[in-house]
Amino acid sequence: MSSTPLTALNWNHAATCGEPAPAVAAALSEGLQWPQPGRGPFGVQTQKRFEEIRRVGAKIHGFSHPERVIFTSGLTASMNLALQGCIQPGQTVLTTRLEHNSVLRPLEFLRQQDVIILEAPFDDSGRVSIQDLEAFFKDYSIDWLVLTWASNVFGTVQPLAEATALARTHGVRVIADLAQGAGLMPVEFDNWGLSLAGIPGHKGLCGPTGTGLLLVGKDVDPSPLIHGGTGSQGHLRTMPPTYPEKLEAGTPNIPGIFGLGAALDWRQEHPADLTSIRAHLAKLDTWLQEQPKLHSFPKTPPPWNERLPILSFVHDAIPAHLLEAWLEQEGIQTRSGLLCSASSCKDLGIPSGLLRLSPPLDASTEDFVRVQKSLESAFAALQ
Repeated sequence: MSSTPLTALNWNHAATCGEPAPAVAAALSEGLQWPQPGRGPFGVQTQKRFEEIRRVGAKIHGFSHPERVIFTSGLTASMNLALQGCIQPGQTVLTTRLEHNSVLRPLEFLRQQDVIILEAPFDDSGRVSIQDLEAFFKDYSIDWLVLTWASNVFGTVQPLAEATALARTHGVRVIADLAQGAGLMPVEFDNWGLSLAGIPGHKGLCGPTGTGLLLVGKDVDPSPLIHGGTGSQGHLRTMPPTYPEKLEAGTPNIPGIFGLGAALDWRQEHPADLTSIRAHLAKLDTWLQEQPKLHSFPKTPPPWNERLPILSFVHDAIPAHLLEAWLEQEGIQTRSGLLCSASSCKDLGIPSGLLRLSPPLDASTEDFVRVQKSLESAFAALQ
């Protein structure tokens, strides 16, 4: 290994952005000084700021109801609110084997509440087929489709728009996990016909951790998971029926929301361009496939213009966690294991997991050369 300290490389961007958008830190600091929204003349200014952030959050995701943009603590909170707030005992949910634990665990909880959970498989391209979904809709009486937009294991983009259109023809409402696509690809909530969509602030939007959004369509009315103060309609013993208050009990995370607002503004002005990073990853993927005893996924990959910047693989002779440790000592942060998606790994026949590379969009040619050389040395030393 190199004995010369090198600049650390964060190649775990599928987990969280390595560096928030430029104005986020200042917005976080500013938010520490602002009062609670809607309480007194100064709080009115906070409320107006929140409303503007909701408007941008709605616009950037193709959603026409900013008052139904709910601030949450992240994707997990958004999906729990969507799933537990809408799905009722006795209903049937169709999801997929590609889902993250932020979806699978709430669904498992609902299974224990007498909700029926069905899981569609994915094919060798790492995608769920429309034909398989159609077969489930014909064979079962399904109430909800819960689908990730892109796999956090493969980076493969799922046919969300087509799946939603199909679901609607069967009277099925759709809850989407946009964790791995929001901020990186255009979202069209209204045009796709989604009912709910969860979005993290800290991934493709480049906002702070501990922030997120839930977009709530007009065709659904989730029950709140948390009940408490809202700063308005205090005469009611129940949560207010109006949005967004109904789903936002308690003291809001003003610094985080301001930081998320700065990230939304920045992303709106700087749309993500995946062209360069996809070309770099395609080249690295070709090299990996030429290495003995190494298998990259998915097995029959779609073109890189249908994938996010995620590249996962296993080595027959070297456990993924050892490769991660080797790269870590070389100053390269990656992620190994089940990636919170045990079903995906199990179906691939790799129950111990794999190694995932998810570089930043601005990763340079020199960065890729460095990672490839580190992998070469690891393959040579650890077998």
